[in-house]
Amino acid sequence: MNVVLPKQAAHRYSQLTISTKEIPPLAVDLRQDATRLYRIYGSRYWIELDEIRKDPSPILFLHREPGNHYDKNAVAVYGGTRKFGYLAAPAAAKYAPLLDRMGSHFIVRRDYEDYTGDGFYLPSLSVLQERLESEEFRYWQSNRRDLHAQRPSVTLPTLEEDLTGGYPRVEGPYSNGNQVFGLPRDYDGDLSVNEHFRISWLRKNSLTSEIQNVRIGDRLLLTLLNKKLVASKFGKEIGMLDWKWSEDFPMFNEGALEVHRVTISIEGTVCQCEGRARPSTVTAF
Repeated sequence: MNVVLPKQAAHRYSQLTISTKEIPPLAVDLRQDATRLYRIYGSRYWIELDEIRKDPSPILFLHREPGNHYDKNAVAVYGGTRKFGYLAAPAAAKYAPLLDRMGSHFIVRRDYEDYTGDGFYLPSLSVLQERLESEEFRYWQSNRRDLHAQRPSVTLPTLEEDLTGGYPRVEGPYSNGNQVFGLPRDYDGDLSVNEHFRISWLRKNSLTSEIQNVRIGDRLLLTLLNKKLVASKFGKEIGMLDWKWSEDFPMFNEGALEVHRVTISIEGTVCQCEGRARPSTVTAF
């Protein structure tokens, strides 16, 4: 059964399609030797992320949809009776032929460590092939306790005000538990192209442990090095700006990154920052 409901105006998409299906009395159990982690694809069309987080079941249902108008290999993912989304099309194209030889309804183990609970594990294709050849695969019956079991919960840390500066959370928690605190996104509205102000953050692969000492309101020194802007605090390098040179935004030296937002990890440490990059002089090359 499908029901279309309007979503909040602030959401990118205007409608949610609520799709429900009865829990099957019998399903192929794919939890054994399941080592491949997959995310639920397209969930934003079917359910709010908060509802996925609140669903306590440690299992998810997979239902083949060979009559799907858009993809004959479609594998739908359900939390109980509610559709959460799909297995991504590239993976579905590989798994569907094997699944069709096993059945049409399946249960899978949910990703317990993910904060959102929107991941699940499948056996590898080779393992499924071996099971088909040996005809050794298990079945799940709906009278088992799995439906009512509580999956391990992931709790966010209680953050000290020193980390957030007392600023509110403006984004997240994301799937890995990260949360962003600071000014809302529209703080970039007064940027001036003539003065080459620009919102930027630090490249993830360039971060050092000093990122944990960054706070909202800091002015990080920006130094030009090999056509890259390096941010530092008290003389200690933090990382490089995610900013490439262009004619519109040439690099500069002796500038500063005014930190307006910080990202806090699920471990309760600062793991990223962003803000307004201001030059003191513009360097053309």
